[in-house]
Amino acid sequence: MDYPGPAENRPDRLPLAHPDVHRPRRGDPLRPAGDVLAVAQREGARSFDAPGADSVHRGTQCTFEVLIEEYRLASDPALARLAAIVHAADIRADLGTDPLAPGLLAIGEGGLDAEPDDQRLLERGSFVYDALYAWCRRQSEASHPAT
Repeated sequence: MDYPGPAENRPDRLPLAHPDVHRPRRGDPLRPAGDVLAVAQREGARSFDAPGADSVHRGTQCTFEVLIEEYRLASDPALARLAAIVHAADIRADLGTDPLAPGLLAIGEGGLDAEPDDQRLLERGSFVYDALYAWCRRQSEASHPAT
């Protein structure tokens, strides 16, 4: 589903997470927010970040933190660090709580203007998160070396 032109002309669209993976794959559907629940039910996928979705902001947690909790991944120190960055980038009032958050926010918002193809944007965004997770893992290992 491609929307030419600047990001403000694109409708709100969200990926679906299929049950056999925790991240979108090439060809996974990107849907307008209003279609997410129906498509998720029809395709056996998990919905998130849409009204009535399986996983949304909960209390003070952003959806990324909710997903980490739901999949019981909080024991991974690199994911915990990544979650702090994502939280600060996602929750405007908390933007100043992590020094990396403004950069992640800028990449996310700028990506909408820089990449008109939604599937390519998803691939490129996945790389950013993979790289940031690898950095978090390296930082975690450096501060807690294996004995």
